[in-house]
Amino acid sequence: MKGTLIKGGFVASQDPDFGNRPDSDVLIEDGRVAFVGQNLEAPDVEVVDATNCIVMPGFVDGHRHIWQGPLRGICADWSSSMANSAPDQCDSSI
Repeated sequence: MKGTLIKGGFVASQDPDFGNRPDSDVLIEDGRVAFVGQNLEAPDVEVVDATNCIVMPGFVDGHRHIWQGPLRGICADWSSSMANSAPDQCDSSI
């Protein structure tokens, strides 16, 4: 198989031209997002049914990084390795 075709999911995209769309497909070739659209077809690919799922092409792994979101507004210049070692650098007025 050449790639993976994720079909029929709700695609949450950072591309302003595509936006967020239900019932959309994502084609992955050589480990990269090749196409995002609706009713995509591709020969010799693994097809994944994404009905009732959210598909986020190009996003960082949300399952492992979603916890960092609330820290961005509080301590935007921290790296995750500094979070426990430098509490005095945080803006305490927030």
